[in-house]
Amino acid sequence: MNPNIEKHFSTFLWKVFLSEHVEETFNEGIAETQMPEKLSLLKYANHKLQTLGVNYFMQSIANEQFGLSKFHDGTEDNVIGHKLWTEWLGEKEKSLLAIQKTLPQTISFWEEQLKILPTISNDSERLANIEKALEKSVILQKEILTIEEAATHTSYSVSYLYKLTSSNKIPHYNPLGNKLFFRREELDKWMLSGRSKTIEEIEKEASTFLKSKKKR
Repeated sequence: MNPNIEKHFSTFLWKVFLSEHVEETFNEGIAETQMPEKLSLLKYANHKLQTLGVNYFMQSIANEQFGLSKFHDGTEDNVIGHKLWTEWLGEKEKSLLAIQKTLPQTISFWEEQLKILPTISNDSERLANIEKALEKSVILQKEILTIEEAATHTSYSVSYLYKLTSSNKIPHYNPLGNKLFFRREELDKWMLSGRSKTIEEIEKEASTFLKSKKKR
């Protein structure tokens, strides 16, 4: 990789890791980056997290942001400070693990987009596809989705999702009674429910049933 590009990518990652809202800053940075640099940036982030590990970055973040030494004198204020600091680091770690978990899927998604986009000749169609792809890429990084994001993720209309939630046929959350939320992982499981068996599986089950019947 070109040293200047690697330096740029490294600077971006540290900006993300040290930001107040790690996942949000990462998603915004990826969304603002054009292809094919976007794909290179995702692969670079994935490589660093896989080879160095989240713990490496957590230790580096701790060293960069004050460290833990200031909380070692045992006074009440410093004990409270240490607790808050530990909780802050814990939230950072959760965010990094969430990014690491979704990166392979996001990379695969953009690799497919890179194959598709050059075949589209119409500029307006290309722009529409890019905007749609960007929206889906951001959703892949999120754990909690709005109903509009859930519609994009499932390819169902918002009105149909409202119908499903009103009859409790899809997992959802309604904490305040006026806005619906969804867990992306639960939506994925729901979309893969009701699996149809293949012909081979049906034939195998029939064969097993007949054999067991003969033995009786």
